[in-house]
Amino acid sequence: MSNGTSICATVVECADISEHYEFGTAHMSDGSLMYTSDCNAYNQQQKAEQQETPADPGTTAGRGYTCDDSGCTYPDGLTVPGYQRCGVGCGEAPTSGDVQGGWVACLDTGATMDQCREQLGN
Repeated sequence: MSNGTSICATVVECADISEHYEFGTAHMSDGSLMYTSDCNAYNQQQKAEQQETPADPGTTAGRGYTCDDSGCTYPDGLTVPGYQRCGVGCGEAPTSGDVQGGWVACLDTGATMDQCREQLGN
């Protein structure tokens, strides 16, 4: 993401998670990209809405990969990167987005970092 955003730039829109941007990416009025907590919350909501009817938890049916205790792999044996996995919504280990979303949700309640660390077990 660009860090050369002008001081007068404003958020035009949050990047849609289907655009393959990191969660929280905002399209700025000067054409740059920037992280915002509002767009992160928007992306978390998008992910939640997409997973309202997740695949059968504990299975990877229809997702193009399989998971076991050692991790998730594609049929060719390559490891599935965390950002391409479904995560906790499908009964898998948490993705980095799941972890970040937990922190954002906890901090949004007004809890301190130490309280969130205790609550999230980190």
